[in-house]
Amino acid sequence: MQNYNYIQIENRFYNLANKIDKILNNYNTDITIIANPLLSLNRLHPDYLQEWFDFIYFEKISTKVKLKLNFCIFLNMVLNLLAVMKELLISNKFKDSEHLSSGAIDLILISHYLGGKLENEDFYYGHILNECEKQNISAIRLLIPHTNTNNNINGLGGNYILNYSLNFNEVLNYLYLNIISLLKIIRYFIHSKLSYYELLVLIIGQFKNFTNYKNMILIQKFILTFNPKNLIMTFEGNSIEKCIFSLCHKYLVKSFGYQHAPIIKGQYSIFNNHKKDIVPDVILTSGKFTQLKFLKYIQYTNSIIDIGTKKYDDISNYLGDNKSNKSILLVPDGNAQSVQKFIEIGLSLLKINPDFKITIRSHPIMNYLMQKNMSKLPISILANFKVSKSNLKVDLDFNFWVIYQNSSVSIESIRPDIFLIYFQNSLADVNPLWENSELYISVDSLNSLYKVLLNKKYRSSQDIKNILKLRSHYYSKLNYREFFKLLS
Repeated sequence: MQNYNYIQIENRFYNLANKIDKILNNYNTDITIIANPLLSLNRLHPDYLQEWFDFIYFEKISTKVKLKLNFCIFLNMVLNLLAVMKELLISNKFKDSEHLSSGAIDLILISHYLGGKLENEDFYYGHILNECEKQNISAIRLLIPHTNTNNNINGLGGNYILNYSLNFNEVLNYLYLNIISLLKIIRYFIHSKLSYYELLVLIIGQFKNFTNYKNMILIQKFILTFNPKNLIMTFEGNSIEKCIFSLCHKYLVKSFGYQHAPIIKGQYSIFNNHKKDIVPDVILTSGKFTQLKFLKYIQYTNSIIDIGTKKYDDISNYLGDNKSNKSILLVPDGNAQSVQKFIEIGLSLLKINPDFKITIRSHPIMNYLMQKNMSKLPISILANFKVSKSNLKVDLDFNFWVIYQNSSVSIESIRPDIFLIYFQNSLADVNPLWENSELYISVDSLNSLYKVLLNKKYRSSQDIKNILKLRSHYYSKLNYREFFKLLS
């Protein structure tokens, strides 16, 4: 098994991040460079580093990786051209005449379509459209699709899924701009301290930027059509967010970045002080914990407001219960590797003790993969190992243990009747609760996990008070009025 020097890993991560930041700040008005997904190092998390992984976890790049990078240039160039050709064949073009506005609107909400039936309650902002209507605030919601959809709801209730295609001139313009951007990056490489193989990764990223560029162009059309005064978008430090904040800067739209996702020890991009072209005017947070982090690191804005989250749940009147210590909720990270790992954990636990009642749930974008992998298991196993079809509150009310990695469910599970177990990622600390070790038990193997599960835990009244206090530190109650007061 590979032995890693974690201090060196952190040093390589931050050194690389500094190099990338210089490129972004140097070309902060070049939209095809900003759209490069490999120019945003969100966090030190092995499952999200993509082509940068080997640069961070190994002191030297192997011959195998060098060959792979050279091949990936060719592969991604072909995939990029195929995506562009496919775009030209799609007939669902954006037509300004279908979206005429009677005048400037107050707000555009940028959210995400994760599949399934489109609900009026937004996955991130809750019932914000209803609240806008109550306050006579004109608003529309644009949803970036993360799964294939033919959902033809565009315009209904102020909702639009960005499943339109670009026209011929827009596609041609993309190709031209991307070639220019590639030449800029190569020229930058000649006068910088970038290695040849770091240059290859950046070029691969330029061939991966079409989806971000397309969504940016579509959102630009809505901005030009509806002339909004304000725009709010989820804020994690991704390249698409930088593109949208750049548009807001260009068209003088007040921008809000809403931090909703959990923060881990190695979080980076979201706390970075980029030039004002690619950052929000106002940062909104889900709780005091992240608000304090932003106040510590961010210099480009003084407007850092805690407006809370729809995930907040008041449990101050908790009375206790008698849950079975055989009931376990598995909560993987929102990526394929973690989902498969947690399925394997569930299977291993049932082999050790068939009496366990295990439920697994993940981020909605992973539901299809999780269902597919679970469907391959024997029916006899599925009797005690199920994919959750309930809302989270039902799962938390039932389960005694919650085993997790990088998931916001860990924060929602800070309850007196739940014992949290962080299953360590061997390559990085991806625990959202890392600063409060009294909230969880940390395990690094199935053996250590099983030893914890053997014994039912109990909490004193003082423990319960401490838990409730810490819970309120992470999430605040969603306050729409606080947000509305900030609108232009």
